[in-house]
Amino acid sequence: LSQSDKTFLAYQQCQPGQQSSADVMAEFLVACFSWLVLLFLIANTMPLFCELWLQVNLKTAVYKFITSIITLSPLMFVFQAKTIGHYITNEIRFGGASYVATGRGLPT
Repeated sequence: LSQSDKTFLAYQQCQPGQQSSADVMAEFLVACFSWLVLLFLIANTMPLFCELWLQVNLKTAVYKFITSIITLSPLMFVFQAKTIGHYITNEIRFGGASYVATGRGLPT
């Protein structure tokens, strides 16, 4: 089956007594967009991969890349970015404490 046939099969299950329309829509969205999550996770680790490849060697870069994917470390960076964005948005929206520079960067 082609990709469009797989996504169309999700709509064919919408008959009375089988699945709710929310379940059908969820299956459709998973079929269409689940690959984007994997692409995003891989794209987050590409700077580290390229840096290690240039500075050390390809074997070390591949090892660190696989290790980071297995431990789901790209998800931690997504969580960190969302948390920082939330607090910055609240500071801009409502005002509040001013930024005090500590001289430390983000953990890597």
